Amino acid sequence: MSKFSEELINKFKDSLKPRSLEDLNKIRTADSKPTAGIWYYVYLGEWKLVCFPNSQYPSYSHMDVWQNYIAPQIKEFYSKDSEAINQLMYSMPRGRVDFDDTLNPPRFYLLYGNDIPSGLDAESEKAKIVSEFNLSGLMARGLAEFQIVGHEMMIDKHKNTLQNILGMPIPY
Repeated sequence: MSKFSEELINKFKDSLKPRSLEDLNKIRTADSKPTAGIWYYVYLGEWKLVCFPNSQYPSYSHMDVWQNYIAPQIKEFYSKDSEAINQLMYSMPRGRVDFDDTLNPPRFYLLYGNDIPSGLDAESEKAKIVSEFNLSGLMARGLAEFQIVGHEMMIDKHKNTLQNILGMPIPY
């Protein structure tokens, strides 16, 4: 691991500090190795894909990312200070990349709820996700694939609660 990667991991190890989405996208290393991790689509006036590769955020769960990064961004953007938002981690589309090294050859699985936001081109969005986790070469060789799993699906109650708190519909 490069010294720069270690510094980033140490900097963000204990907690994710709220940043703008633009700042987050600048926090990338030159490391082009395939990696597992998690992603969210966040609606802040428009849909934004936000990725957290394990190479930079090694132990973050969806809950960690939601409570320490996504929820604060939503609260700030919509000027809402509701603590309930911290518990609505299933209110936005999300997914994760898992690595299975028990297979020969090992494989990456991109797990999601088949709920890429409407209005976005699903194939283009999948290509962005593949790129963010440096999986293009493995996809081409059949060593990485998307799979729809129930665990990654949004929960209607969370979606409805978030929309009620925000006082507006979100174009899912």
